[in-house]
Amino acid sequence: MAKLCTVTVGSRAYSFHDQSTGITIARGEIKELSSRQFNSKKIQLALASGHLIMVVDKNTQHSKYTDDQIEKLAKKLQAQIAKGMTVEKIAKGYSLEEVKLIAKKYGFEIEDTDTAESLIQAIIEDSESHKEEE
Repeated sequence: MAKLCTVTVGSRAYSFHDQSTGITIARGEIKELSSRQFNSKKIQLALASGHLIMVVDKNTQHSKYTDDQIEKLAKKLQAQIAKGMTVEKIAKGYSLEEVKLIAKKYGFEIEDTDTAESLIQAIIEDSESHKEEE
């Protein structure tokens, strides 16, 4: 039996039971479903209504930004730095997550105490030091 997906009960549900597939799931419990179980009408209805929800594997991290998007953000940041915009004004245009991704691209170590402004300031100082070396 090939496992297809992992499910748990939704936030408002206490439990789920389907006698035809032999599935019983209580709150806080996670079950893996076979393709036969997953394709059953009752489970599909429960997934559609929110009674059951799919569980994303916690071992794999899904980033909502692709490498191309991070590259575009980095180019946009460099263009803003070249125009001479202030750190505070630049920081307003980016979320903390975006700034952290850009900083990782440039090889910075990210700490929990870092803010968007502090990371942008570090990127500016790093790009200025590279210009001086050339």
